[in-house]
Formats: sequence, structure tokens, C-alpha cells
Amino acid sequence: MNRTALVVCALVALQAAAAVACGDEEPTTGAAVLDAGTGAFDAQTTPPTTADGSSDPGRTDGSVVPPDAGGDAAKVLPDGLLEPVPYTSRADSPFTGVVLATFSHFEDWEDSALSTPGVTSNSNQLGTAFGASLVDSIDGDDGVVDGKCEKAGSSCNSAFANGTIDFTFDAAALGALPTHVGIAWTDGSPGCNAVFEAYDAADQLIGTRTATGVGDNSNSGTVAEDRWFGVVHTAGVKRIVVKSSAGGVEVDHLHYGR
Repeated sequence: MNRTALVVCALVALQAAAAVACGDEEPTTGAAVLDAGTGAFDAQTTPPTTADGSSDPGRTDGSVVPPDAGGDAAKVLPDGLLEPVPYTSRADSPFTGVVLATFSHFEDWEDSALSTPGVTSNSNQLGTAFGASLVDSIDGDDGVVDGKCEKAGSSCNSAFANGTIDFTFDAAALGALPTHVGIAWTDGSPGCNAVFEAYDAADQLIGTRTATGVGDNSNSGTVAEDRWFGVVHTAGVKRIVVKSSAGGVEVDHLHYGR
């Protein structure tokens, strides 16, 4: 090869090296591809988590106001009564992820009163009226889901009635009747059934659900028996009723919204 050809070859080699150094060519194989970043390796998004892990997210009528839209903001539940489910904290509610844009109220009786707006009950009794040891509150109301509900210097609380308790919603006070209503049954006599009924704006029965034989052999704060009941009715829910087939009834975590 003559001197001129050698010079031309050298110049071509130098230009190719310069092009790679300046980024004119992309690496296509090997570790260089991972180092370049493809989104699958170094642009991942950490999924959101709740601030308190498994503990209850809080109440909407008091100190903590959690959003109704969780990680599943587009969740829509069909009209009808939902099947009763075991319940330890608000995180277990089938309403989690449902957007209630008009209003949303959540009562846990931890202020010892039914204090959310637009609802009245046939009973103003509290579980604590019979002593702290007889309260069957929701497990997570003390901030920890651990099989009990205990607070330093005080007791968790709930609502109590003699076998049947009802809640009636005021459309004028709320602006409209709620379309979503849920509540947790927490105690009754051993072996009793927990019964839930929902009524429409004309006070006609929408439907009923029963958790059979859930009453355990204790009325001293046990939580494994707790069941959540709910109804979705786009025409509006006027009233709900919760019963124990035997003995008294304790309920907690009333949630209603639209």
C-alpha cells in the first residue's frame, strides 16, 4: 500500500473514533445499553404506600382527613348490598379507592359521640357506658392492627344498642342522600347472626345481608368477629339498620358519602 493510501486509512479511522466519542453512534449491545438508561432499569417509580402501614388511616370528621381515592382512584362499585367481610381497620373497607366527590363522612366514636353531620341514630349509648373492658371497638382505632384496641389512659369506643341500631340520613343537611353507606358490626351474643338492612329514599327496603354465627364467646374487646357491611344505591340511601339476632349490638366505623 502506498503512502497516500496509508494516510487516507488513518484519517478514516480517526473520524470514526471521534464520532463515537461525540455520541454520534449509540451502543447496541452489552453493559453499555444498561448504563445508557432505558427506563426499565433506572427510571422506575416506587409505588406509593400508606403513611402508617397497616394501621387505620383515620377519620374524616376529626383530626385526620384521609383521601377517599386510594391507589385505585377509578374504582366503581355497582348498586346493591355488599357481602360482609372481616374488618380490622379502614384499610379493609371495600369503599377504599372509591371517589366520593360530593361529600364523605367517617365516624369512629373515638370522641365519644356521633358527631358527623346529617345523620341521627335511635341510640346514643356508647360501648364505654358498660366499662372499658366491655368495648368491642375496631382493632385499628388505636393506630395498630394487632388483635386488640387499647389506648394509653383511655379506651377505644363504639356505639351500642339493645339488639338493633339504626342510622337515618338527612338529605337537606347533606345536600343529598348518600349513595354509599358502610358500617362495621363488632359484637353480639355468642353464636348470634349479624344482620344489615338498607332502605331507599321512600324508606323501602333495598336489601339485607347476614353474617351467620359470627358472635364469639366474648364481649371484652375481641376483634376476629368484626364484619363490615355496605350498600351502594345511586338513587340515595335514607336509612340503615344493624342487628344482632341475640343480645345487644355494637357497631363502629360508619362511613357515608356521595
